Amino acid sequence: MYKLQYKIWLEKEDKAFGRGPYELLLGIKKTGSIAQAARNMHMSYSQAHTLLKKISCELGFPLLVSYHGGAKGGETSLTPQAEQLMNSYEAFMTDCDVYINQAFKRHFCFKTPISLAGAFGLTPGSVVAFVGGGGKTSLMFRLAAELAVADEKVLVCTTTRIKVPVLAKDQFLVLNEDAFTLKNEVENQLAKGRVIVASPGIAQNKLLSVETDWLEKIENADYVLNEADGAKGRPFKAPAEHEPVISKNTSCYVVVVGLDVLGKTLDAASCWRPELASSISGRPLGSIIDEDLVVDVLMHPAGGQKNLPAKANWVVCLNKAEGKKGLVQAEKLAKKLLKRGAKIVVATAAKEEDPVVKIWRS
Repeated sequence: MYKLQYKIWLEKEDKAFGRGPYELLLGIKKTGSIAQAARNMHMSYSQAHTLLKKISCELGFPLLVSYHGGAKGGETSLTPQAEQLMNSYEAFMTDCDVYINQAFKRHFCFKTPISLAGAFGLTPGSVVAFVGGGGKTSLMFRLAAELAVADEKVLVCTTTRIKVPVLAKDQFLVLNEDAFTLKNEVENQLAKGRVIVASPGIAQNKLLSVETDWLEKIENADYVLNEADGAKGRPFKAPAEHEPVISKNTSCYVVVVGLDVLGKTLDAASCWRPELASSISGRPLGSIIDEDLVVDVLMHPAGGQKNLPAKANWVVCLNKAEGKKGLVQAEKLAKKLLKRGAKIVVATAAKEEDPVVKIWRS
């Protein structure tokens, strides 16, 4: 994939203004000092002074006003003409970034990114449960952000406990320990076309769980995204007797595995509840976690398919598939999963610009 790089500047007889001078003037505006602004840009004072003098001559108007006495003694500020120039340049460059990037994608980006919603086979009305380990919270909020761009009304919640998230500007947190009031507040906000994160409250910097029957009664949501179990930050897990906590109306069950678990030891450092993973896979604690061990746990009804609703689509998500190594690992694991009966396997890199790496279907 190509990477776009470009520079734009203004000229008269010579180069008159561009990104460097803009940054220098911005520094002077913030600090009130040519010397400080120059230091911040790793320039000498004389270089900065000479550059500003040259630009002023090229443009035909002064850029700076210096105060030598009084309350502003020793301070340098921008002239009104310089302020106008900076505002115009900033607006111009914003437009250029938009149009040039659009042209770049049109002519050089030959791969159309696949959405997470498309990869998981979601449609309006979907109720999605995220289980497993290795980045399911990041994937859930990435999906929520993606759906928000499409103007979908999205409810995000948990039937376990998750760390209080840092919300995007178009996401709203609704808290109320009274279930009836919480439902009303959530539905009112959803009616406004928003992404709502709902919880009865916060304890120890974690969102508390909603009840499954509460989740099943929610209206007005185009999509419901629920984190249904925890993994204590591990990339891999086996579920305990009480988990995952899945609502009856779940239509898509996404089990997540972090590919960085491959090659690690089956112990508490790399796997949440390793003794259960050991029991399911038949491998002793301390074994090396390879593709077969992961497949054994994922495909087991007491493992990655535990509490799977009969009518829900089951999707395996192999997260952290960054770079060539990640894709190779995902390929090997996906083939084994499909051979064992998996219908959809999705490789993702939740923190990348395009999170869906590849999809395999039986």
